Amino acid sequence: QLRPLLGRPLGADPSAFLAPAGGAAPVQTDLPDDVVLCSCSNVSVGTVRAAVTEHGCRSVGEVKTCTRAGTVCGSCVPLLTKVVNGTLEKAGFTVSNAMCEHFGMPRAELYALVRAEGLRTFSEIVARHGQGRGCAVCKPVVASILSSLGIGHVLQPDPVT
Repeated sequence: QLRPLLGRPLGADPSAFLAPAGGAAPVQTDLPDDVVLCSCSNVSVGTVRAAVTEHGCRSVGEVKTCTRAGTVCGSCVPLLTKVVNGTLEKAGFTVSNAMCEHFGMPRAELYALVRAEGLRTFSEIVARHGQGRGCAVCKPVVASILSSLGIGHVLQPDPVT
């Protein structure tokens, strides 16, 4: 969160940046357009914002395709996501935190539901909280959730296909 501000005024009390994650409200810093967001592809925050506002990009994936930001090492993707979502919200668009088209919630929320309800197979999870047959995004996520909950081998007896 601080790397893009190197050599610039922080815009907030410096001690606010030292609070542990979840301890205090996050510090709101609006990055200037000339800050380099992706050093691998030399893409600035302004270029990312222009991709959203002027070129019609409506997702991180579309911005990656348009600007090449986040396509080399990937370390800037969390900041890229924040900038894209913030720009979309300022433009009046609703930003979805859905994992994919099959699950309308993020991974953490799905994990909590699977754990609380004791679901044990991909089919049960899709029947209760999803739709369709799954995709290359949600299948590995569900397999990871089941595995981390100690369900056993995720391919037995209900394969995640």
